[in-house]
Amino acid sequence: LDLERLQEAYARSKGELTSLRNLHQKPEVVVDSLKECQKLFDELKLQHDSEKTRFGAEMDALKESIQAKNVEIAQLNAKAAEQQKVFDRQKDINEVLMEKNAALRQSLERAKQSKEVLKARLKNMVTWSKGVEQQQHKRSQPPASGESWRELQERIRQREEQLQLLQVRHVEEIGQLQRRLKQREDTLRRVLAEKAQFGQV
Repeated sequence: LDLERLQEAYARSKGELTSLRNLHQKPEVVVDSLKECQKLFDELKLQHDSEKTRFGAEMDALKESIQAKNVEIAQLNAKAAEQQKVFDRQKDINEVLMEKNAALRQSLERAKQSKEVLKARLKNMVTWSKGVEQQQHKRSQPPASGESWRELQERIRQREEQLQLLQVRHVEEIGQLQRRLKQREDTLRRVLAEKAQFGQV
């Protein structure tokens, strides 16, 4: 635009020069003015070319910066999508572990109930056995069911040991599950924190 205005001014100056010549003005004054105008025109043209070059360089740098930002945004989006997959996978694992933990707690509770029932039966059998022994002792006869009683006591003892082992195993499994759940919760919290950081970028 500046160049166009200068060209218009230059044309007007030439027109004025012609008019001045027609009016018999001093030609050297007009020539000097025309030379000054030409000099100004050349200077402005150089300035215009310089600014145009600088503007082009700035535009190229801006385009490169935008391309770099687009690449960075694409990488962040891909990483966020991957983290979302990890989060969903950890969530599914956590739900499965919670279900297993609940099932183990129910099994442990049933084992405790079975143990209490067995203890009550054992207590009743002991009471009954003592009563039988007392009656047989009064009759001065050896207990007819002594061998069966010892076998029953042995089975009861084995059953109680099995229940104790089962209880210990359940306690250990519950402890392991609780540790795993804590690790999963820590992982989920870390994933959520990283995801929140991605959202702020």
